[in-house]
Amino acid sequence: MEAVMLTDTHMGIKNGNKLWLDITRNLFKEVTDYCIKNNINKIIHLGDWFNSRYTINVLSIELSYKIANMLKDNGITIYIIKGNHDIYYKNQARPHSLMLFDKYDNVVVIEEPTEFDDEILCPWGMIPIQTDKKILMGHYEIGDIVTNASGHTLENTKLKISDFSQFKKVYSGHFHTKSITSNITYIGSAFPMDFNDINDSRGYYHYKDGEMVNFIEYIDAPKYIQFTTAEDFSKIDIKDNICKLIFLKSYSDKESMRLIDDVKQFDPKELHLNFKIDDSDNEDEEESFIGTNSEIMGHYINNIVTVPEGLKKSIVMSYVKTLEKDIV
Repeated sequence: MEAVMLTDTHMGIKNGNKLWLDITRNLFKEVTDYCIKNNINKIIHLGDWFNSRYTINVLSIELSYKIANMLKDNGITIYIIKGNHDIYYKNQARPHSLMLFDKYDNVVVIEEPTEFDDEILCPWGMIPIQTDKKILMGHYEIGDIVTNASGHTLENTKLKISDFSQFKKVYSGHFHTKSITSNITYIGSAFPMDFNDINDSRGYYHYKDGEMVNFIEYIDAPKYIQFTTAEDFSKIDIKDNICKLIFLKSYSDKESMRLIDDVKQFDPKELHLNFKIDDSDNEDEEESFIGTNSEIMGHYINNIVTVPEGLKKSIVMSYVKTLEKDIV
């Protein structure tokens, strides 16, 4: 079998933010062009087409239909393995969000083990009991495999590496970080989605007869970059990327804002702040704060900003929250 392989597109991430929908749209345009150029008529998606198992916004549905139509117009069939984010109940096969593709004959949802030449495709967590196929493709949560850039692994998982010993190779979605452990390859998400994806190239693969013959990095998506206040911002790839500025010590309000403005002049797509303060006078104590943009803003107002006399911080917070609602 010859196909393009990718996984974990998580349609609708970031509350259906248009930026990420456009990233996904452009990804499939690029994949379609690659298929046409290389005379490939199959795409294998290893699961988690959608992000939320409970709700799917209208724009995500519309984009899914546009992608299906684009592939159909170019004679391409896509096989989508059900991932854990595609099913409503984590341990129950139905209902699932991929049912919306029922009207497309070029979209095949893998609900049961499906065999090809030397490959077998299986939905979330399912291992075929009897098969002579040597290549397994699925969406698995396997213990003792690195799950992100920090080197984190899962313990006490239902599935172990030894459960897959009968196969020559296993290609899986689910963990977004690329890795190879024994005969198991996690191909990684199609593009970076959070700060666990730092310094790890993402994209799609040209698969042929059991081998990945080509990895194509997808560069039309922002990278996740983090750096500290001690670094030279001019030497960091900030422009159009999603950045996290880590404060290593306490600064005055004026100096803090200057540092933030210094980063902004390099045009980050987003700027996140992490106040990880190291008090050199007391090495046993460290104030650390990591959170969402809203939580960071609240922390900044309540613990760092000096407001004018007579103005309560609670009023400032109330105004900020009102602005947040208007923006969303």
